[in-house]
Formats: sequence, C-alpha cells, structure tokens
Amino acid sequence: MATRILALNAQKGGVGKTTAAVNLASALDQAGKRVLLVDFDPQADATMTVGIKPHEEDGPTSFDYVLGQCRLSDAVRSTDFGRLEVLPVYDAAIDRLGVPKLAGPDSRRARARALADGFHSRFAAELARKYPDEPELTLARLVSGLGEGRKRGAVAVSDEWSQYDYAVVDLPPQQVLPVAMVLASADAVIIPTKVEAYAMRGFARMLDTISDVREVFNPSLRLVGVLATFAQMRTQTTTIYLEAMRDVTERLGTPLFETIIPYRVQAIAASGLGLPLHYYSETKTLAAMYDKLAVEVMRAFGDKPTSRPTTR
Repeated sequence: MATRILALNAQKGGVGKTTAAVNLASALDQAGKRVLLVDFDPQADATMTVGIKPHEEDGPTSFDYVLGQCRLSDAVRSTDFGRLEVLPVYDAAIDRLGVPKLAGPDSRRARARALADGFHSRFAAELARKYPDEPELTLARLVSGLGEGRKRGAVAVSDEWSQYDYAVVDLPPQQVLPVAMVLASADAVIIPTKVEAYAMRGFARMLDTISDVREVFNPSLRLVGVLATFAQMRTQTTTIYLEAMRDVTERLGTPLFETIIPYRVQAIAASGLGLPLHYYSETKTLAAMYDKLAVEVMRAFGDKPTSRPTTR
C-alpha cells in the first residue's frame, strides 16, 4: 500500500487535536504499520508527547525540512514507542526563524502569543522568498517527488516518504500557510471536534478550506471523518450534542467516526509525562479506543492491521 498522509486539523484549539494525532499514530504503530508522526505546530506539543523535550533539544525540524535545509532522514527522530518515528519541532529552531527567547514566570504564555502573532507570517515570508512559485505546493513536491505536487490528483510518493505506511500530521489550529501547505500534500483530513454546544462553529469554514485546496492544489484530498472528542459519556447533555453533530455531519455529507473519544483527566497526565496512551498504565482503556479509531481509518483506505498489538 502507498504511503497515506493524514492531516489532523481544527479551526480552534483545545479540541484534543494533538492528543488525537499522537495516539492515532501510536495505534497505527500498534497495528503493525510503519508510522511517521509529523509535528507542524510550532508549540511542539506532539513532539513533547512522544518523550522528546523541545525546550532542551535542538536540530532540524519539520519547518527546516520544508525550507529545504535538510533531508527528511536528517530530521526524523526515533522514539521509545514501538517503531513510531517523529518529524519534530524544537524551541531553538523556531527561535532561529524569528521568535524571540522569553524569560520570566509568564514566559510560556508570552511565547505562545509570539508564535501566534508572528511565527507563521515569518515562515510564510521565508517560504515565499525561497519558492515564489506556489509555496503552498512545497511539501507536496517533497512528498510526491513531482514538480506539480498533487495538482493532477497524483498519489505518487518520493523515496524518503515511501518507507512509511502512514504519516500523521499535527497542524496548528489557525488557518495559516502551513495548514494549506499540508492539505495540498495530504491524502486525507481528520477533523477532531469537541462535544459541546459550539462544537460545529467554524466547521463549515473548515470544509470551505478543504474545498478550496481540492480545487486549486490537491483534487485527491478527502475528508476521512469528524472525530468527536472530550465526550462526557452517559450524560444527557453529551447525548444531545452528539445527536446534533450526527445531524450536521450527515446534512453536510461528511462522515462521523463511530469511535467517540471520552474526556479522561489521565490523558492529560500521560501527555505531560511524554507518553502515548498505550504506554501509560492509567490509560489502557482509552488507548483501546484509539485502536478502534485506527481500524476505522485503515478500513477507509482498504487496509487492515498486519500484526497483533505489542504494547510494552
């Protein structure tokens, strides 16, 4: 089977997007697939959740790779979790692209603001300077090995990417250039959506973004499904919101995954420890839900597990 590039994208933060990306990647690894987790959010949460400390380490990142400053193999890191590998982000590398180092008790919050306010525009300017001819296609050209990327619906994969069965990409929540660039290179999109009153706000805009990318850059891009997250199971409110999500997705012709991810405080603890859910004793049940999600994703591509789970 050819490499499948899966982008996880959401209009707003706090919907469990990074948790979903990391643990879907881990579940696919458990299913015997060769998986690359790609961190494209400069806050580096996906990198941190697989045990790498972005504030302490340095080296080539996903952004350096796109800017042509390294090969994929130069930047990819192995992890301690099965065969899962990560294309990481490091604070120092982001600083080199123009985000200042910040100190003091509120430094993390200030850094987050600096990233939101300035990093993406600086990265976009650098990308446009190096690749003035449709910078949105930069990653698609690297992934496909074709000058036109996926503009003609090509699903070709370059040698560096072909060693992976799946690449799972964690994107920033803002609709910035890296989002369009990854969608232009991706095979499919998964949209994590929190089960709450305003869950579908901005959802139509996300569909518009996907439609625009299909029309201009990547006609083969597909929406695999909407993933309901943070569900407070067995409550009447959750039941109402889930039914509303099913109605909306059905009306828009977009699939809703059968797997529903519940809210579990232990998942936050696992992330803080730098552990995918499969490798934290308190979250085995939740990890099994991501195993079910992985089966749904594989089924969408006519694929199936190739080995039994090997969680240590």
